[in-house]
Amino acid sequence: MTTAPTIEHVPAERGDGSGELVVRGEDGALLGELTWVMRPAPEGSEDRRPVMVILHTGVREGLRGGGWAGKLVDEAVALAEREGWAVLPQCSYAAHRIAKRAAG
Repeated sequence: MTTAPTIEHVPAERGDGSGELVVRGEDGALLGELTWVMRPAPEGSEDRRPVMVILHTGVREGLRGGGWAGKLVDEAVALAEREGWAVLPQCSYAAHRIAKRAAG
């Protein structure tokens, strides 16, 4: 019986909210990742929430086309919503996925 890859949250050691989401195979192999750093709200902004800056999203060749990059972005957005963070995607894939979600 084979189990599907799973997504796990790996907080950065610096403890500022930065971190990554990783996709792991049943053998624990790293199959994909989404990384972010946390930044304070921009100076003078009305929105005072901390900002999750998504830097990179990627999946290994064997998972491409299977929706895993989208699942990583969706999970990152859900995490930001739970934590009360704003999201700023600097990764082009994440920016596209988030814009697509917002458009409905």
